[in-house]
Amino acid sequence: MTDLAEYQRAFLELLFKKDFEKQLAVLCEGSTDARAERRFRVYRRMARHRLTDVVEGCFPRLAAVLGDLEPIVERWFDESPPRSPYLRDVAAELLRFLRPDVLPATAPPWVLELARHEQAMLEVEYAGQESGADDVREIGELDFNRPAVLTPAHKILRARYAVHRLPDDLDRDAVVEEGPFALCLYRDPASHEVRVLELSPVAAAILEEVARGDATVVEAVRAAAARERFEIDGALVGSFAELVSDLADRGVWLGAKPVEGFVVGDTR
Repeated sequence: MTDLAEYQRAFLELLFKKDFEKQLAVLCEGSTDARAERRFRVYRRMARHRLTDVVEGCFPRLAAVLGDLEPIVERWFDESPPRSPYLRDVAAELLRFLRPDVLPATAPPWVLELARHEQAMLEVEYAGQESGADDVREIGELDFNRPAVLTPAHKILRARYAVHRLPDDLDRDAVVEEGPFALCLYRDPASHEVRVLELSPVAAAILEEVARGDATVVEAVRAAAARERFEIDGALVGSFAELVSDLADRGVWLGAKPVEGFVVGDTR
């Protein structure tokens, strides 16, 4: 075979297609090595086994509930195999494939929520370090008239089921409270473990607007109020200030964005 693109296509199909004999024949065409076919078969098994191990490592709680993820992974390989060359993207690609009809009939109704939660935990765990975080912390004050800086290692989730409350030794018969729920997943700056903070719907709406980073905190609160139709009063302002203080202690709220020409202590 002289066409590189054709070879690459055949090789990927060899790895992931359920019926791969045609691709095997294409790859071995013209080869004088009698062991070529056996080597391709061994590599196929190794690659699929490695990816299955990665999936089970990314979704340990999902695996504990379903008992065996291999049938789902095999169907994923056959119908919509991974496209990214990076192992870190495997979990996100499988999550996009998951839907009720590929799950066992005995799967509880909160399984997809659990998979989404585990993937979000991974995203927070592997998020990049805070760019310019030290400079922001040196500014210090919580200036609500500027855009806020939140750690990249956080994620706001809206959930139907309280899968975040499930114990480590869970099974498919676990009782899961139905919500809705609003969560802030964040990476603890000291332990580097991912933690979960339950939020009120109002707090989650405000943080979603703040996280956009293109408006001042005051404007973000107003946008959230308009979107969710809640009133901005003294009680809300007080509870929001407490939330910001708590998030700052947790390493989620880093400070305010520097503004060109802004001088610390400038009261203009």
